[in-house]
Amino acid sequence: MGRHPAGPNLVEGLDGPQEAKRRLKVILETVAGTHTISEACAELSISEAAFHELRKQALSAAVEGLAPRPVGRPRKDSDPEQRRIHELEEQVFVLKKDLQAERIRKEIAIAMPHLHEHLKEKQCGGAVKKTAPPQPQRQ
Repeated sequence: MGRHPAGPNLVEGLDGPQEAKRRLKVILETVAGTHTISEACAELSISEAAFHELRKQALSAAVEGLAPRPVGRPRKDSDPEQRRIHELEEQVFVLKKDLQAERIRKEIAIAMPHLHEHLKEKQCGGAVKKTAPPQPQRQ
């Protein structure tokens, strides 16, 4: 004949904070049917709604922790789809920056046409005769 199952008492051998282990043990006792939800709520000093939420979180974490995972270490290079997403995100960032710069240049051209012409001459690399920027016209 085999050993009797340890059930919720297995929690005591786990690593982790005592309070978390106490909560898990109480939750497992309700799952095993050795404690009622009312008893569990009284032991943890929480409402039934809070207990149901706590139990749901614990069981969801257990399911996620037990989900099958690929064997071995993850690959260093991400999948092609993720690389492409990253490239496109970088491209969007650069284009947004360029668009903002162009909007600023347009605002300068509208607000200060004399300065805009001077900057345009400088960008041509000296192909156009450089002159000092004209002074704004006084009205």
